[in-house]
Amino acid sequence: MAELAERLITRGIPFLIEKPCGLNLQEVRRVRQLSEKHGVYVSVPFIMRVSDLAARLLPANGFTPEGFQHLAFRFIVGPIARYERGGCSWMLDKRHAGGGSTLNVGVHFIDLISSLTNSPITHVSAQMRTYRPDVTVEEQAVFTCRNAAGQIGVIETGYLYPSTAEDQRDFAFSISHTSSYVRGYADQLYIKARGQQQGRATKVEYNTDEFYSVFLRRSWADLASGCPPVAGLREAEHAIAVVEAGYRSVANDGAPEPVDNAFQDRCRLTALRLATSCCASQISTQTLTPPPRGRSSPLAEDRTTRARPRLSTFADPEPLDGCDCSGWQDGCSLRRAGDGWRPIAPLAQSMRWRVSRPLRRHCQSRFCGARPSKLAKRSLHSLWRAK
Repeated sequence: MAELAERLITRGIPFLIEKPCGLNLQEVRRVRQLSEKHGVYVSVPFIMRVSDLAARLLPANGFTPEGFQHLAFRFIVGPIARYERGGCSWMLDKRHAGGGSTLNVGVHFIDLISSLTNSPITHVSAQMRTYRPDVTVEEQAVFTCRNAAGQIGVIETGYLYPSTAEDQRDFAFSISHTSSYVRGYADQLYIKARGQQQGRATKVEYNTDEFYSVFLRRSWADLASGCPPVAGLREAEHAIAVVEAGYRSVANDGAPEPVDNAFQDRCRLTALRLATSCCASQISTQTLTPPPRGRSSPLAEDRTTRARPRLSTFADPEPLDGCDCSGWQDGCSLRRAGDGWRPIAPLAQSMRWRVSRPLRRHCQSRFCGARPSKLAKRSLHSLWRAK
């Protein structure tokens, strides 16, 4: 995974990569440093950032980052046998998978806690269990985390739920904030404000599978507008650093372990990425790389001399004039034009020699209203070609 990401970065190709982005912290950090060196857009689908829950817990709704007191999440997915049935037994071998339920699903809540509190996790105490002797990844894990602001979070994950197609996981949470207490289970979100006798319950979408397409469209919109990703390699690096601190804690009988954080200061950009408006880093220009060997650009212009926006390091961002990605709230990947909103399908055309044909058809049909082909749907998992 890390090797493929490095190949794309060195060619200057923007892409979306699934977590964990590498087998260990060293791999992910190397990829992150390379992407910042070359100024390449890389998005990592921490989908909880674009979930209904995250939208309800924004500062605009009274949930300021410093007000969170305690955050607890339980996310138990199907048993390990599902990987064997699906021909993915390598997911049960730590040498190939890197980790178990923590690295697979726990990273979403590591990132969510960090983003909601706008503070990186600094210390972890963990307990894990594996029930089958031939499995080398954790089937159950409980993390107790403390961030730089002193706030506490608990993350419980596992491969223990008797899942079916209609009932895939057990997801529940409770959050204490100075303004309210929040609980969630099934499809309900219950919020009880401080000083009020009655709380209120609303129906919320908790099926995490629904948010991958939202995140993909948001990534396309950010890329088209020259904005940094809603979540990228810095967030991935922090998440895997927390996971590895948890593994060290387990080896030390649950003793608290410090997190190897490359970014100790509070991540100002994290909070900005959760807001409806997008920000961008300082913009410079970089010469485009020529098309890969064996391919030629269909555009008449010389792509080796045309400059494109380049995102520098993601620290200390400043707003970019004309950068408006607020359309993602409605599930539409649109960009602001002089006469209103318009689809970003031309993005796929402007990068035609870089985008696989099935994906290009999918993007154009997705944004322009046509019906996507079956081939496009099947090939969606392969966002970019790297030949």
